[in-house]
Amino acid sequence: MEEKIDKSLKDAYVKNSFFNVFGWAWVSVLSVVTVPIVIHNIGTEQYGILALVFLFLGYFAFLDLGMGEAVVKFVSEYHARKDREQINRIINAILLTYIIIGLVGVILIILFTKFYAVKLFQISPDFARVTQISFYIVAIGFFLNLVMAVFSKIPEAMQRFDITSKITIVMGTSINIGNIIVVLLGGELIALVIVNLCGTIFGVFLYYIYSKTLLKCLKINFIFTWKDLKKTFSFGLYTTFTRLASVISGSLFQIIIGIILGPVSVAIYNIPSKLISRLQMFAYKVSYVVFPVVSELKSLNDANRIYRVYEKVSKYVFYILSVFFISILSFNYSILRYWIGKDFADDGYIVLILLTVAYYFHSISMVPSLVVFGMGKPKYNAIFSMMSAILCIILLIPLSNIFEVKGSAIAFLVSSFLVPFFIIIVNKRILKISSLKYFKNVFLKGGIISILLLSFYILVLNNLIRDLLSFIFVFLFSLLISISIFYLNIDVQDRKAIISKLNILKAHQY
Repeated sequence: MEEKIDKSLKDAYVKNSFFNVFGWAWVSVLSVVTVPIVIHNIGTEQYGILALVFLFLGYFAFLDLGMGEAVVKFVSEYHARKDREQINRIINAILLTYIIIGLVGVILIILFTKFYAVKLFQISPDFARVTQISFYIVAIGFFLNLVMAVFSKIPEAMQRFDITSKITIVMGTSINIGNIIVVLLGGELIALVIVNLCGTIFGVFLYYIYSKTLLKCLKINFIFTWKDLKKTFSFGLYTTFTRLASVISGSLFQIIIGIILGPVSVAIYNIPSKLISRLQMFAYKVSYVVFPVVSELKSLNDANRIYRVYEKVSKYVFYILSVFFISILSFNYSILRYWIGKDFADDGYIVLILLTVAYYFHSISMVPSLVVFGMGKPKYNAIFSMMSAILCIILLIPLSNIFEVKGSAIAFLVSSFLVPFFIIIVNKRILKISSLKYFKNVFLKGGIISILLLSFYILVLNNLIRDLLSFIFVFLFSLLISISIFYLNIDVQDRKAIISKLNILKAHQY
């Protein structure tokens, strides 16, 4: 019976991981193609301003109070009980809260733009007017993003990751193609911001239509009780602190770089950061479904199976991270040179190295943090995230003043050194397991393989790069080697599950 349950969990994990990854992967590839086209047509300064505009939008993301996750939890729970009235009350409570927050956010963004934005970010006079207009447009986007945050979680609550994937693909494709068309026709900053706003409007419409299809009982009437609002707020409180920490170490971090060093430095930091964070997100999408799995096992008080899931998923996510991060560390300069250009590579390759190592460390905390949520102890994530973010900000200003944008990357790297301590605390206080055993079983073998592959790629394969074609061949060859070696280190039964699910997805037999 236990083997059947494990197989069921394994199949569900693989299936949901594929759904969670597919849409993200499509949009990520499009983004990689789009970025150099946009930069070459609008210039580094305008792209830096564009990055600041959207980073500022991200800075306000913490205002969602973590209620998006509350939609998933409570809609899923009440749908299983067939309590349609409670579903509507929860959704309407969160939606009205987001509308109010959105309107407040719009006013704050407009006031900030009018009095501070241009001077604060050292925007040149040539781009002062378009920067202001771009911020005004983004204010509308902020409001719509909050509305979309409600409806986009309903398919997830209903376990319809295929719908989420499809909408992600449609939105991402529309925005990226729109950006390319705009810059090729001579459009610049404002036009790009408008394209993204149109994509958001389209996303709100699609998610609303699908939500109405999935929940035929759904009624937007803003009828709810204060008890409903209190319940959702209580659930999202710790998530808010965790997300706030992410905003601080992400959006706010780069905004401060803009204040200290200007928009060009933001671009030099933002592009490597965006590349690495996309790969990190891939691993997060794969590992995310461990959250509901651990929640289910926790309700059964099955500590042994929780540890098996925790250890195995941690190891495989580390393998996935290593496949990509090793190649980026090995061919960092060539990546930027042939993706963006030689001048950008000269300025940004060290930043790319530092950020790759930093994200590598930060990423190994993903599975432990999701297990913590599943165990019902979100305060540990909130505390760790805030400590890491505060350390980032404390180090940012002095290191940036000394080493410029490289110092900013160093500050982020140093904050990642807290990760091992976080894992040790999770293992000792929550899971009651040996950290020494965990580190040995999860990282020892994969770490040795990673060091050997990194040495081989740098000392041998790197010398084979002569032009764009040879770089593409060498880079893809390195990925093929890494995937093959790490795949052979996966358990035989897990390999069969992956192949089986690939065949099912290929045949569209969901």
